[in-house]
Amino acid sequence: MTNPIRLVIFKSNNYKESDNKRFMKMHKHSSIEISYVISGELTLEFYSEETKKTETTYIFPQQFFIIKPNCQHRVNIPSSLMSLGLEFVVEEGNIMEHLKKSSYIANLPLASNLLKDFQDILIFRDNQNVAYLLNQFKKYTEINSGDIFLEDIYELELKRLLIEILKCTKESRFISGQNIYMKKAISFIESNYTRDLNAKAVAAYLGISEVYLQKMFRSNLNTSISSFINETRVSKAKSLIATTNFPIKKISKDIGYNSIQAFILNFKKLTGFTPTEYKRTEIHNDNLEFFAENKNYHESKI
Repeated sequence: MTNPIRLVIFKSNNYKESDNKRFMKMHKHSSIEISYVISGELTLEFYSEETKKTETTYIFPQQFFIIKPNCQHRVNIPSSLMSLGLEFVVEEGNIMEHLKKSSYIANLPLASNLLKDFQDILIFRDNQNVAYLLNQFKKYTEINSGDIFLEDIYELELKRLLIEILKCTKESRFISGQNIYMKKAISFIESNYTRDLNAKAVAAYLGISEVYLQKMFRSNLNTSISSFINETRVSKAKSLIATTNFPIKKISKDIGYNSIQAFILNFKKLTGFTPTEYKRTEIHNDNLEFFAENKNYHESKI
């Protein structure tokens, strides 16, 4: 391969509260870094080229973030953490230019669009197989380091990893300038919307009163906690409806609704469609556009 991608594996880390490695200095590197939180949580600080200041966000279990090359950042660990990561570099040249010139990515409009939207960091919730694939890379380097087919295996698995990342839900609730409670509340809801979540649970997690929490959401987002949780769930449901063949009942349960009737009611209130109507209108839109230039692709009926 020309300019093959070299992988640097971050083995699973199990930090404890007494560990002085929990705090990192601001730094940058020429690689693309993917870090996945298995358990615990971390605080990610980074210099945003968009806002021209240091921003802070939180990463929870089953979330992972991708850092753009040369983005100043650091990670702080407020409690115990287990994580797994990969670092992508090229032997020569610029990793971003290498990806943009990739014929494989060129044939995946969703991947091309993701690169265009890549400002400083991207945060995802793993609703597919990213954790499994990261562990596979770790195993390949530890067990099969002498395998003559290792480079070919890497290339295949990298393509698979890209597809799985594209299937994941990109978190888009980061709003610069919010206070620390607001940022942490949003990240907590994004990671726990599948549970029986309410204002009381969010306030308890933050260690603040429900009254202050509701006031915070009203002043920052002009909405209530319950409305925000419903909006988050419906947003995730829209993605699942448009990109999977899961039954509506399963999707309703998977995103945290105990009643399918409540799910349908909230979905129609926020989108103007029932889940079934939404699927009919969206399934043939740009959710499948990455197949558009593939002459061997034939759509099967749902």
